[in-house]
Amino acid sequence: MLPKTRPMTALRRLAARLALPVALALPAALALPATPATAQGVMPIVTSVGLDSLTCPRSTVRLGVLGDSLADGLWAAVERALGQCGSVEVLRLTQVSDGLTHTPPEEWMTRFDAATQSTDAQDVFIVQIGANDLRGIRADRERVNYGTPEWDTLYARRVGELAEALSARADRILWVGLPVVGEGRFEPEYQHVNALISQTLAALNLPFTDIRELSRFGAPDFAMNAVVNGATRQLRAPDKIHFTPLGYELIASALAPEIKEAMAVRDRKTLFGNATLQ
Repeated sequence: MLPKTRPMTALRRLAARLALPVALALPAALALPATPATAQGVMPIVTSVGLDSLTCPRSTVRLGVLGDSLADGLWAAVERALGQCGSVEVLRLTQVSDGLTHTPPEEWMTRFDAATQSTDAQDVFIVQIGANDLRGIRADRERVNYGTPEWDTLYARRVGELAEALSARADRILWVGLPVVGEGRFEPEYQHVNALISQTLAALNLPFTDIRELSRFGAPDFAMNAVVNGATRQLRAPDKIHFTPLGYELIASALAPEIKEAMAVRDRKTLFGNATLQ
């Protein structure tokens, strides 16, 4: 169970410092075992772990994925790993070319409510959003231009509103940051969006999973390919932003411990409930 969120007033206190970039490192326990490339042309080597450690839970577990096309790749990885489990429901709430600048939090939650068949809370909700958000935001009949302090404040507010709304409907929120990309013009912008999101979530006492280091796959900066379990495999899509199915599975490995714990918690709740009836 996540800690209680703080009031939205905490977001307003962030406005003065949101422009300061913050990079949160991925915990060492979640990092892929890797041999960094030490020279140009040296192929990085990673050991595939993916979601292989997950097994079907005894009790019904509800997982959801919300966000853009990057999130859709994570949904596919989770679906491949757990879709065959009759005890796991995987909700797909992704939309290509969408984000928080085009679609406000309340509309995302309207989609959530329409797609959720059960009134019970989701056990885990994975969020990855922001890749399409490098543009202005229209709010109250005015357009707030990207690259301004006003945009930072409004975007952080939308992140906070979505995070709080999801927290009311899910036991765990796993918000995944944007990856390292090979498209140079996007790289500093994505770092800035990550900073806004991570600071906002920190103010709400919610976790942020930084995948920048993980998405390098052991290379010093960006890698299209890597040696995975002894074979050279392509891990990034040709646009150098998205991933191949294997790449998404490696990224999803960062979420495996939380998903496994959510399954264990659900099983314990079920066992405890049965015990109280005896």
